Amino acid sequence: MHTKVYTNITRQISMSPGTTIDNPEETVIMLSTIGKFLFKTDTTWGKIISLFSITSSLAIDLIRSNQEEYLSNLIDGFVGVVEDELLPFLQENQGWIALHNKLVEKNRDVEKRLYAASSILLLTIILLFFLINNYLLKF
Repeated sequence: MHTKVYTNITRQISMSPGTTIDNPEETVIMLSTIGKFLFKTDTTWGKIISLFSITSSLAIDLIRSNQEEYLSNLIDGFVGVVEDELLPFLQENQGWIALHNKLVEKNRDVEKRLYAASSILLLTIILLFFLINNYLLKF
């Protein structure tokens, strides 16, 4: 994962050279702009996770720059993006439980492949022992 993508978000998206936000309304504008851009073409679970990561990074930036009073505006902006951009997607895809089900299903697929691969490996080892025992040790 690219950890630097989600650090210093304020500096990355700010038009001014500083890393602080000048007024509380900027947080709402920034987050709604990011949300509109992020979900412009389609909505995926990866993009939703990115929105959470960006929002949490913005919150950390606000706390580090002693602008905790702007956090309520950040939350308002986040709720606005969720209502405007994510709500239709969540309603069409069975809500947050769909993400859970997708992750559980993916883990089950990995487990099935692991069991199949270990079974094949075990059978191969047994076959090799059988061949070594019956053919190579008789010479």
